[in-house]
Amino acid sequence: MSSSEPREDNSSTSSSDRRPPRAAAPAAHDSRGARRFLLKLTIFLLLLAVGLNVLAVFVPETNYQDIFRAVRRADQRTEAHTLILGDSVARQMFTADNELPGFKNLATNQAVSMAGQYILAARVLESGTPIRTISLVMIPRSFRNDLDQHLTFNYFVRQFYRRDFQQYLSPSVYERLRHRPYWLVNLPVVRKTWLGSEIDYSNGPERMDYYLSPIASEYLRKLRDLAASKGVRVRVIPSVISQGENRDFQTIRRQIHESGLDEMFQGYFEQLEVLDDSNFSDGIHLNRDDLVDKYRAMCLERIKAASDQPDVDGSAGR
Repeated sequence: MSSSEPREDNSSTSSSDRRPPRAAAPAAHDSRGARRFLLKLTIFLLLLAVGLNVLAVFVPETNYQDIFRAVRRADQRTEAHTLILGDSVARQMFTADNELPGFKNLATNQAVSMAGQYILAARVLESGTPIRTISLVMIPRSFRNDLDQHLTFNYFVRQFYRRDFQQYLSPSVYERLRHRPYWLVNLPVVRKTWLGSEIDYSNGPERMDYYLSPIASEYLRKLRDLAASKGVRVRVIPSVISQGENRDFQTIRRQIHESGLDEMFQGYFEQLEVLDDSNFSDGIHLNRDDLVDKYRAMCLERIKAASDQPDVDGSAGR
């Protein structure tokens, strides 16, 4: 090659080759930073959850305290000989504050279902309280509860799904509970606060006719058998309903008979009091204190009469 020929200039190529490639280092650095942040956030949230649950163990319940209180009182031995259970209409009349000597008032709410009523009765009997009569004061609509209501989680699962209560829960109860995350109440922060309140066990509009639900039938029979094994009488006591609630009772009466519960319901429908709708705040609960006093006295007379009434074997209490 002649020296006069121009040399090929590779300077541009060489300088390009020597340029550092576009580094992904900043992106990699950002990715590692994001992972560290997520890890710290996860650890923080886990520690927060653990801390809240530990704290919840030592603080009182913030919601549904009336049911929790009834559960605690069921375990407290007294010298009562008559146990009063029931729905919220019964609770209007029979509270812990107006408990008469010889009585134990544990009326709560229909939302606890007959399974909840049974557990309360079982705990009272196991506490050593010398109960001779169990009076279940309820209006007809309360026997519809099949653990399929909007309030089932808040009024039954929170209070009665406990390790020491599992002996009372039948397969049919678990069958109904499994459709929602009932196991969340194992976390104290869920059991004792508003968390989980939105869990809804209802399946569409509530039926308005009167019937004896499978859960009610099962646990009424359990209550009957438990009471019989302890020499205790159990009776269902009628209270008072509105005209709007005074509907056809033929279906529930037939189901009571088919379930072998006629003795528990003796005189129930015949003695059910019916008042004008104007005497009720919501069609269910009485709206005047004088009416509450009047029907409390009426129910007490019926409770005492049931305590003295001979059973089919001729006995009248223990």
